[in-house]
Amino acid sequence: MTQRDPKLTALLFNERINSLDLEGLVGFMTDDHTFIDSTEEAHVGKEKMKEGREDFFSKHPD
Repeated sequence: MTQRDPKLTALLFNERINSLDLEGLVGFMTDDHTFIDSTEEAHVGKEKMKEGREDFFSKHPD
């Protein structure tokens, strides 16, 4: 596994979000990727996150 500066990783992750690059974004996620939303609910799993981001991107295309 390639080591990368955490700050650079965060910047690249955000770049993928801003460019609506779903596959590039998913490439940063592990199979057990966890996202905790503003209500403190945990969403676990790469596939679940991919579905969620796909829905988000379709609702917010710009």
